[in-house]
Amino acid sequence: LNMNGKAGSAVALFVADTEAKMVARMKAFLRDEIGCRALITDYNCGTHYQPLQPVREALFDYVDDHFYVDHPHFLEKKWSLPSRCGNENPLKSGCRTPCNVAFTRLADKPFSVSEYNFSGPGMFRGVGGIMTGAMGALQDWSALWRFAYAHRLENMFDGEGSAGYFDVSTDPLSQASERASLCLFLRRDLAPVPQKVAVSLPQREVGELKERALSVTPTWSGAAWNVQVATSASESALPDWRVVPSAEAYATNAATAFASLTNTCGALVIDQVRGAFTIVTAHTVGGFAETGAISAGPLKAEISGAPATVWASALDSAPIATSGRLLLTHLTDVQNTGVRYAERARKTLLSWGKLPYLVRVGQADISLALKNPEAYTVYALATNGRRVEKVATKTAEGKLCFTASVANPNGARMLYEIVRE
Repeated sequence: LNMNGKAGSAVALFVADTEAKMVARMKAFLRDEIGCRALITDYNCGTHYQPLQPVREALFDYVDDHFYVDHPHFLEKKWSLPSRCGNENPLKSGCRTPCNVAFTRLADKPFSVSEYNFSGPGMFRGVGGIMTGAMGALQDWSALWRFAYAHRLENMFDGEGSAGYFDVSTDPLSQASERASLCLFLRRDLAPVPQKVAVSLPQREVGELKERALSVTPTWSGAAWNVQVATSASESALPDWRVVPSAEAYATNAATAFASLTNTCGALVIDQVRGAFTIVTAHTVGGFAETGAISAGPLKAEISGAPATVWASALDSAPIATSGRLLLTHLTDVQNTGVRYAERARKTLLSWGKLPYLVRVGQADISLALKNPEAYTVYALATNGRRVEKVATKTAEGKLCFTASVANPNGARMLYEIVRE
């Protein structure tokens, strides 16, 4: 359906009206007839048109949304191979997918993402945990759920399931990636950004038939890496927010007008030209690069062999420099043995393959500034956290130095414990 013009606007208004009537009827039954006090929300995926925001304001207890990077597109039959995904570095477009859902939030209500994933077999999914955790923390969202831990009990307990589109339980790369989300979002290593900008979308404005039905996401959605963003359908004042009229937010030149908000700075910096980023907090530092250096406060990693996400998190309450125990993660790519694609770009998946997992060979030369670096020992870890071997280190100019290398005669390495002994 072409959503341009008045016909498209009429469809958006119809959807909003239908949603309002349905939710009002359901709430009346749940609350008044059976006494259910659970929080109520709805319409958490698809295109979010401006007329839906006043409905959410009036009827929802909180706002929820979903997002995916590299979600599969099925070429012949749903949920059957062959499937296709973009499999492109998301940083080269500013990692805009999580930014786009941020504007679904209403400034005066809690916001959650009940489904998200950087899906398999995309080779850049290792960056998903740290980017999503950072977005949730910066935006001060209320909850995040990755979809999904497992679709089958066997994938949780028998250890035989191979990597697929979504299940964390059968994807060592996504499991490792998840720990960055836990540190940045759940542990709140990254503080919410203080500046807040909300686009005004009151009922009296979006309830009119216009020439074009617009999504709530503006052209300058990349600002979500730098300021808290939302929309507002409330007529009440929002004292902590800069409220922007919709005519200004969605104007033809809006990307230029709001350019100052999209220039990344602060704790997280995105370099779209390199397709790289860095993040620096007191307890988690690191980033991603296809090649070359990641310089993130006390951590420097020289990437070679394969694009990689590298970060270090303190496992105690001390900051990185004085922590007695840290986890360093070096993620390249994980695929099943015998996986087959239709082209070298690995966009069209023909066969999933089988176990064992294969990890793409790459290395990161690590330099970590620590107080008394000579007192630390580095252990390579199995994916379950078991120490498997001591890693050779040296110290130079107050820094602990070692090489994180995937290749190892006894199995691939992705995780390292750095402990003061």
